[in-house]
Amino acid sequence: MESLILNFKILQKLENLFLKFVSNDLLSLRIEHSCFNECNRGVLKKFVEVLDLQINDCTFKKISFHELFKPYIEYKLSAVGLKNINIKIGDMIFLKNLTNLKELYFSNCNFVNKSYLYLTKLHFMLLTDLSCDSDSENFIDPDFKEVISFLYTEFTSRVFSRGGILFFSRI
Repeated sequence: MESLILNFKILQKLENLFLKFVSNDLLSLRIEHSCFNECNRGVLKKFVEVLDLQINDCTFKKISFHELFKPYIEYKLSAVGLKNINIKIGDMIFLKNLTNLKELYFSNCNFVNKSYLYLTKLHFMLLTDLSCDSDSENFIDPDFKEVISFLYTEFTSRVFSRGGILFFSRI
């Protein structure tokens, strides 16, 4: 299997499917409209070979995006798209430690406690494509203009753009 799209409300079902039926040689994974909680820590640990990951419109309760993975494991992720989720400092640290990461897309993401400040050339020097955008009039983040301004000063226009919606329809 090369790619998989998951749309589950109840993550216990998702975790059971991951552990029993989904091969760990998956290359693309998209998870949508799911609710993660502390019982889901490490649920994506076996997907070391995944190259493209999208997490769209998911809720995280008492857990952050990066906690879906196990620390100290080298994942081969080269493209990550995150849509409508809160990005915390731990998430940014996880992303900066991905040694193969070339493409990073944020859409309607809230950067909690100014976590976007970790998104620097020094931490993400291998990025070839970085996008941060809002595709909805309903998206309200008081720091969004500040985020965009920071990214324009930190990255060249060759790397940073305000629009990565194509990535979200790629898988």
